[in-house]
Amino acid sequence: MKYSYLLLWMLLLGACQGSVIHQEKEFADQNWFIDSLARFEFEIENIENVYQLQYEVAYSLTEYPYHNLYLQSIIQNTAGDTLAIQLQNFTLAHPKTGEPYGDKSWSGEIYKQQLEAIPAVQFPKADTYTLSIQQYMRNEPLVGIPSLGISLQKINN
Repeated sequence: MKYSYLLLWMLLLGACQGSVIHQEKEFADQNWFIDSLARFEFEIENIENVYQLQYEVAYSLTEYPYHNLYLQSIIQNTAGDTLAIQLQNFTLAHPKTGEPYGDKSWSGEIYKQQLEAIPAVQFPKADTYTLSIQQYMRNEPLVGIPSLGISLQKINN
């Protein structure tokens, strides 16, 4: 029994190493409004580190009407200085067949897909940063998106 606790502890410790942040924002009734920014705050202490930023988009196979998703993201420091603005188009399903990408939930209706937002980013100073993400599909509301998460992981040693 004590070995199973030790194994569980080692697995949890290994899963946490390297990951700086993992946060998720849920959207009420799977509706993401244009003016509803998904905001994530995180602290960077070591400016020598290089990080990878990923999004985790959950989408409904039956409700989400498109095969792609446009997202605009803005990274700012505590002074309000903008470090990066980018508009990206992510493919959630095969454009011709509609075959969904990502992992299917237990219900079979919701899929979650990891999307590489920024493969390598190094922050200029130790600070608290805010990542604001806006859906750029221009639907009001954009239906079929129950949540959006981010993962910021250290990729160098």
